[in-house]
Amino acid sequence: MIPGYLRALTNEIKAAASLECQTERLPLRSVYFGGGTPNLIPAEQIGEILKLLQDLFGFAADCEITLEANPETVNAKIIRELADYGVNRLSLGLQAVQDHLLKSIGRMHTADDFRNAVLAASDAGIRNVSADLMLGLPGQTIEDIDESLDFIMELPIKHISCYSLIIEPDTPFFERYSQHPELLPDDLIERAMYHHTIERLAAVGMPLYEISNAAVPGFESRHNLVYWQAREYYGFGPSAHSYLAGIRRGNHSDLKRYISIWKNGAEPFASAVELEKIDEKAKQKEMLLLGLRLIDGVSLDRFRNSFGTEIQTVFGKQLQLLKQRELIIIDENSVRLSRKGLDFANQVFMEFV
Repeated sequence: MIPGYLRALTNEIKAAASLECQTERLPLRSVYFGGGTPNLIPAEQIGEILKLLQDLFGFAADCEITLEANPETVNAKIIRELADYGVNRLSLGLQAVQDHLLKSIGRMHTADDFRNAVLAASDAGIRNVSADLMLGLPGQTIEDIDESLDFIMELPIKHISCYSLIIEPDTPFFERYSQHPELLPDDLIERAMYHHTIERLAAVGMPLYEISNAAVPGFESRHNLVYWQAREYYGFGPSAHSYLAGIRRGNHSDLKRYISIWKNGAEPFASAVELEKIDEKAKQKEMLLLGLRLIDGVSLDRFRNSFGTEIQTVFGKQLQLLKQRELIIIDENSVRLSRKGLDFANQVFMEFV
């Protein structure tokens, strides 16, 4: 299955590179291998994909090349090979350091697996390592959060993503906890965990730069910033999404169908099943909605330069209401969430949906 997938992926990348609308494209500043455990593909083949991308699109001199991995699926040999092929950023899912919490969310790794992966990355010359941390897990306490943060702070970690557990329908978590919410930390405790986490991270030089992400200055995720700044991007592979020339597209999620479509090559976007044309009004809304996720918020100058109008002219009524509710801050430079707004961000976003 892997050889067929890689052949299909190669053909999709080549088709995208042939697009006439990309004649003025800039070299890639970020490449991200994600969506599960991409390191299960041999490092040599990751290297072949990177060479193809570099040949077709070019890489910026400081291109950030990230690979997601579960800690138990990598070792020093694999990480060293990935580094040799150009991977310079590793994103590892720690979630928690307590074995009972990891078991409760179905994770197979241990804290030692994570530590070994981080140290192996450092030995291989990968200085940019990100860790995922989860809040609001069943039975989790503030003391557990502190233990996880203490563990992380002893390691050369540059970026932390901290997410709250979301119970989605039709999942084992939903079946287990939807009728027993008392088994989960309540909203006040979860919010206390969040603020405690971001305050501790800021205290060690890793300030929050987006609602759920903190980093040593200069190590903010370029991949994520592309989304939050409403910029264009390519997406390749099953379920991948792209945003090019004002059109957002999403690929088939079915792997076999994806391979079949691209087996012998095809026209650009042949595997896209979702298509949305983003008009001027939608672009304005997206710049605001996505930009509000950033701690710095939405630049008034950028909005004006992009659309030839003031953000207050387009969204004045909603912005004034949110300001009165103390959910946002508006000054001469930007519109951004207040501290209160961080806790009620979904209510802010709903004003523009």
